[in-house]
Amino acid sequence: MAQACGDVRFAHRFRWLSVTAYGFFALALKGTIVAVAVVQPGFGATLGGMGVAPAMLAEAFPGEFRLMAYSLAFNFGLGLRGGTTPLIARVLIDASGVTLVPAFYLMFGAFLAMSLYFMPDRRREPLL
Repeated sequence: MAQACGDVRFAHRFRWLSVTAYGFFALALKGTIVAVAVVQPGFGATLGGMGVAPAMLAEAFPGEFRLMAYSLAFNFGLGLRGGTTPLIARVLIDASGVTLVPAFYLMFGAFLAMSLYFMPDRRREPLL
């Protein structure tokens, strides 16, 4: 079976995020300094291993147009998902009346990202 970036831990971080997102959001809604002191490092530890994403994206494209393809994929994804998240979260909260609904949005995104597990392992192949 193919593995993302040659390392299954990358996909497992998304699985961990999909499991912990609701708890982190629920704790953050308490609004205490202790809650923030737990939630911020928790999200940081969960997302801290995402540093392999640039290597994964670089290995996904042929050398002739790697930089252009990487830039388009990264910035389009960041703009589409990151730029619209506050709006989508607000709409979901207004529509449902549940303040924890952004946690489900995050869990859904993490679930979709677990498909990276099926990306071919190219870490031993030459980049050019």
